[in-house]
Amino acid sequence: MTVYNLEVTVPLNVTDISRVSVPIEIEGEVLHRVYILIPYGHMELTGIRIRYGDKQIIPWNEGSWIKGGGRELNLTPNWILPESPCTIWIDAYNLDVCYDHTFYITLETTTYEEVFGPELYPQVIDQLAKVLGVV
Repeated sequence: MTVYNLEVTVPLNVTDISRVSVPIEIEGEVLHRVYILIPYGHMELTGIRIRYGDKQIIPWNEGSWIKGGGRELNLTPNWILPESPCTIWIDAYNLDVCYDHTFYITLETTTYEEVFGPELYPQVIDQLAKVLGVV
């Protein structure tokens, strides 16, 4: 398991159109866990999402954002990385006109076998090969 920690600070008055986008390069086979801390004070004026290229990963529904204040999220997307290393993007906005705000993110990557178990590992590899067109 590999753990990545980052803080994303968004200046005041940044809309979802002019959002801050921070790349992070991760390695592994599966994005297993994502922890997001949205501190008190954000007051639903901020939003965050994670994407790979144009594909939104978190939250899953395209064009949506995670909002909040005093909110901790512990997500297990088990998203299979299409390559390793893999660059994903953290997008964030801040509609607050008085203060900058910071999100705290932890990402954990791991292997197929750790997530899907040794009995499902060959099936996952076969399905991935079909999707990638190498079979």
